[in-house]
Amino acid sequence: MEESKKTPHPVAQLASSNSMKQDFNALLIDSVSEVLTELLSKKVTDAFYDHLETEYSFPREEIPQRLNDFLLILERTFGKGGQVVERCIAKKMYAKLGWEPDGSPSKLTP
Repeated sequence: MEESKKTPHPVAQLASSNSMKQDFNALLIDSVSEVLTELLSKKVTDAFYDHLETEYSFPREEIPQRLNDFLLILERTFGKGGQVVERCIAKKMYAKLGWEPDGSPSKLTP
């Protein structure tokens, strides 16, 4: 039998390209900050980043490298609201990249 080849998620493809990795990381960090500020306010966003640092030793600069950990922390911190934040970040990323999502982007991870 022939194995079917899976096409990687477009965000995962972009993140894995060495030439674009730095730009992608900056785009992701900016999108996270923008979404958190839009949804929660600047003060709450700053408090959340402080919480990441003090409780999890997780600087915001490491979000791209530790995306799954970040998404778990969002869920632990905000409950089901963490999934809403994740969807908003995915939508923000798609918009910044000029991509049209298939349906509605619902997750940052494939």
